[in-house]
Amino acid sequence: CVDGAGNIGFASTVVSIDQTAPVAIINGVTTIKEWESTTLISGSYDATSGIASVNFSPNSTISGIDGPAIIPVTLTVVDNAGNSATASTVVTVLSPQQVIEEVLVTIEGLLGDDAQPLAVTLTQATNSLNEGRLRPAHNQLNAFINQLNALVNSDRLDANTVQQIIDEVNLLNSSF
Repeated sequence: CVDGAGNIGFASTVVSIDQTAPVAIINGVTTIKEWESTTLISGSYDATSGIASVNFSPNSTISGIDGPAIIPVTLTVVDNAGNSATASTVVTVLSPQQVIEEVLVTIEGLLGDDAQPLAVTLTQATNSLNEGRLRPAHNQLNAFINQLNALVNSDRLDANTVQQIIDEVNLLNSSF
């Protein structure tokens, strides 16, 4: 390059082109009960040019879904250079019957063979729900809570552990 006075100069430029895709990461709770909701968040990053956009499909918040259900969720991330990446997960929505099954597994873990009377009550509640008989299901879940309290009063179960189970059953009972 020569200027008007005849001076000669040189210049160079280095151009970096970002061809590296961002890293797409989905964070959040992926198993919920039908009365709960979850909001998934992006933990995505792009070390070269930064993130331009993040899009969840169908949505980042899952709520109001009757279980059992499996909801596929896809995250698409685009960086400032136009490179994209995706990540996928599924959100599992548990039905009341599935929640009862989880409670039963917990009780059997705590009591072993002594869990049989409680298992019968929970099975009756599940059967009532399966038949659409909500009032009997409520009554059976309340009977289960009474059985738990009797075990606490006889020092066969820890009150703090039982309270967590009772809280879960009360949430379940209020969900239908």
